[in-house]
Amino acid sequence: MVHGLCYLLGLALTNSSLGVAAALTGSLLGAVLQNPVVLIIVAAVLVIFATSLFGLWELRLPSGLTQAAAKSHSGYFGSLFMGLTLGVIAAPCIGPFVLGLLTWVASLGSPWLGFLIFFTLSVGLGLPLFVLAVFAGQLQKLPRSGGWMLWVRKLMGWVLVGLAVHFLRPVLSESAAVFLLSAVALAAGVHLGWLDQNTASFRAFTWLKTGAGVAGLVLAAFLVTAWVLKGPGVAWKPYSEETLAAARKLKKPVLIDFYATWCALAVNSRKSPFMTPRWSNWLKVNFS
Repeated sequence: MVHGLCYLLGLALTNSSLGVAAALTGSLLGAVLQNPVVLIIVAAVLVIFATSLFGLWELRLPSGLTQAAAKSHSGYFGSLFMGLTLGVIAAPCIGPFVLGLLTWVASLGSPWLGFLIFFTLSVGLGLPLFVLAVFAGQLQKLPRSGGWMLWVRKLMGWVLVGLAVHFLRPVLSESAAVFLLSAVALAAGVHLGWLDQNTASFRAFTWLKTGAGVAGLVLAAFLVTAWVLKGPGVAWKPYSEETLAAARKLKKPVLIDFYATWCALAVNSRKSPFMTPRWSNWLKVNFS
């Protein structure tokens, strides 16, 4: 159990440090992401990473680095060291997904969120390995490696495609963003649920594939339905002194909404929280 905890701690230290470092670049990335060209490039890079998870190409690290990380050490330090270097060993499999996640965390700009997200990722990756360390005698009962692992890689690839659409939302119209997200969910559901030919030796895998396919279809239908049934909302008008004067004459209140649709995140949010759409519903000033 102690060896398993050391392994999990090493993994958490590495990934959480990456998350905090990425979040600390948030202000710089926020300024860069104001350019639509940069958003398109980021989305394209995420899609390229996704094609790696789909099996079109492989991300390979220098053999010397991989061998150094795979070197075993005895004792509790050895378990800690293996946890610290798991990211290097697993880079061909989870590297594209982690790089995409780093981009998203950097766009959030919050070191605490960066730490929490990557700590959660570490727990998700390390908990099964911790259980194996405790119940090592039951290894023969575990599912063998095979097609189901490739299916999981493709699932993470579709997550990256969805993340690419998320970065493109500021340069798309609302309807285009909704339908593009719906198309990704629909394609992912059909691909993962029925088109993918990977199999596994355990029966639950068939149910897992079907569940993922149905979830994709339901998500796509929900996004489209919610957009179609959405009401007209408030009829906003561009600000002008004439509009304000007309409201004064009619003795009607005025709501002024400050926001910027082109900004993907708050830049220097402590000083200017109104520079991001997520604050736009909060910062409304009433004038009589």
